[in-house]
Amino acid sequence: MKMETELNELKAENTTLKETLAVLHENKIQCDKQVKQYEKQYGVEGLSKMITGINELIETNEQIDAIKGKSLLEMSAIVQQLSQKIEEIRNVIKPHTEEFKTLKNVVAQMEPQYKEEKAVFDGITSDAKAALDEAKDSYVKVKNEVYAIDSKIDTLVHQTQVVKVMQDM
Repeated sequence: MKMETELNELKAENTTLKETLAVLHENKIQCDKQVKQYEKQYGVEGLSKMITGINELIETNEQIDAIKGKSLLEMSAIVQQLSQKIEEIRNVIKPHTEEFKTLKNVVAQMEPQYKEEKAVFDGITSDAKAALDEAKDSYVKVKNEVYAIDSKIDTLVHQTQVVKVMQDM
């Protein structure tokens, strides 16, 4: 029962609000007509529409400015975070960079000695390779001579055996 009473009160209030809205709407229409008459009377037709447009534009600009302000604050925060990260990375990299420079200088100082020793090594290697090639050639030559002599010995052994068999006959 209590809820029904509240519901009826809300319905009555809703009806009152609708009637008030209708009256206000009618008043707006009357005001707009009067404004148009005054504009026409004073030779400034369309001024109210222009003022309404300007007010809407001002409101839109204020909204955009608010968004820009937020964006700039957000960007500033991001830039500050990135700057902090960059500084942290620089602090981590700095000792390594200094070590790299030191090692680069050491390598630059050692390079002439390395080039000298490399030239000596290359010369020795070249000489050793030439000596090895010569030894291989000599080995192949001697091997071929040994095979030739061995072949002759085999032939002589066979011939001797043949002669012996013939004498025994």
